[in-house]
Amino acid sequence: MYTKLRSQGACLANTRWRWLVLAGLLAMSQQARAQALTPMAAQPLDSLASLQGMVMDSAKGRPIAGATVVVQGKNIGVATDSSGRFSLLLPMGTYELAISSLGFATRTYPISKKDLGYNVTYAQLPLFYLLSGGRKRGIAEVIVRSAGPPAKTNALTKVQVYFATDREAETRKGAITDFGPIRGRKVSYGTALVTIPGIHKKGAMERPGMLREEDQYRDVVLQSNQVLADAAFFAKLSAQVASSAQPAAFVFVHGYNVSFVDAARRTAQMHFDLKFPGVPVFFSWPSQAAVAPYVVDEQNAEWAQDDFKKFLVDFLTRTNAKQVYIIAHSMGNRLVARAMRDVIKESPNLAGKVQELILAAPDIDADVFDRNIAPVLEKSGIHTTLYASSGDKALMASRLAHGRYDRLGLVQERVPYTTRGLETIVASEADAEALGLDFGLGHSYIADVPLVLTDLAGLIVGRKRPDQRPSLTKVTVGGKSYWNLKP
Repeated sequence: MYTKLRSQGACLANTRWRWLVLAGLLAMSQQARAQALTPMAAQPLDSLASLQGMVMDSAKGRPIAGATVVVQGKNIGVATDSSGRFSLLLPMGTYELAISSLGFATRTYPISKKDLGYNVTYAQLPLFYLLSGGRKRGIAEVIVRSAGPPAKTNALTKVQVYFATDREAETRKGAITDFGPIRGRKVSYGTALVTIPGIHKKGAMERPGMLREEDQYRDVVLQSNQVLADAAFFAKLSAQVASSAQPAAFVFVHGYNVSFVDAARRTAQMHFDLKFPGVPVFFSWPSQAAVAPYVVDEQNAEWAQDDFKKFLVDFLTRTNAKQVYIIAHSMGNRLVARAMRDVIKESPNLAGKVQELILAAPDIDADVFDRNIAPVLEKSGIHTTLYASSGDKALMASRLAHGRYDRLGLVQERVPYTTRGLETIVASEADAEALGLDFGLGHSYIADVPLVLTDLAGLIVGRKRPDQRPSLTKVTVGGKSYWNLKP
């Protein structure tokens, strides 16, 4: 028995380490690819200066591994290492950096000559680099600095979102009850108030940088939330549906590496950018909200499936919304796909209330979906849309971690997954950098890329089929058809 348990423990440890190694290799491959493309060979060594930096999660104060740092307008870029650090060798000059990572909005920072070659004192041990003229000077952590605040406006848009979560409530900070990464004992219901700043740009998730605090006039902010008994929750939800422009609601289910607060902000941002005329709702399962514990998130996503099914049945039974849209992203598709399959089998009339099912960048085994879920969806007649991309580096890593079995949201060899009853949208050409074709991870395009948001709005707001949406072109290969999304 001991030998068996030890073997099982070693197997689990190996699985976790395999994912960590693959994640590291992915980051290293991005860096290697970027450096290989960097046209530095023609530059004399003494004309170059080093730019060092660290990319941080401003909300948690943690470094972000695998973030991409790109010099805009140049063929130069790197990925941050496991401690969030990066280094670029650049000719003296002025530049603009674009920094992005899965689950974060892309931010740009100007770099001037004073940032390249001047000694800046920070609280960390100094690093050394070769300055023009051959001298060395110490620098540390962050040289990347903001150009200052954008023009301020006091305009705010308040978005009230509704939530269900099987996370354990951890702490209360002022007006916010924080639901952490621990499995809860029940499904909790409530509302959350999120504000969108007047300077918001479509597809962006405005958040503070490393050098300032959260500002409601510049950032998407969770202002407060309120936990409600389920009866009070559905009464309040019904009242808001009744008072909305349309009797509609969408339910968003997030993916891997997402916190409760992240999910609340993302739901509000999507509601705002889609100009959705109904009520936004999200279900948050206990993701660890970190890159490394992928295997833990997998386990928690599996654990949460019955809780999401219970919520979905409850929601469809008690809502007065005439149009219900379900949007799943990444690993969240595992909860949604299996719950929908079960509800269709057990309560087909209830499942029929779902107007559209959207599977965005699904981190699901394509063979499992094809055998176990697609036939049930096809028979149900529920409109189902798959958004997939060939540039999704997160799903590339997932494919490697799962024995190279294809992921549903990853386009392999230019041919996406297609089947009867499913409308497949290939988003690879919607935005090259954001979709991972340059240096981005290309995984959060359903909410980050304006063209994808426009297409999604055409689907769930305009209620248009693919042949009625202007940015889609039909492609037929081997008798199977899909739709290509591009400007």
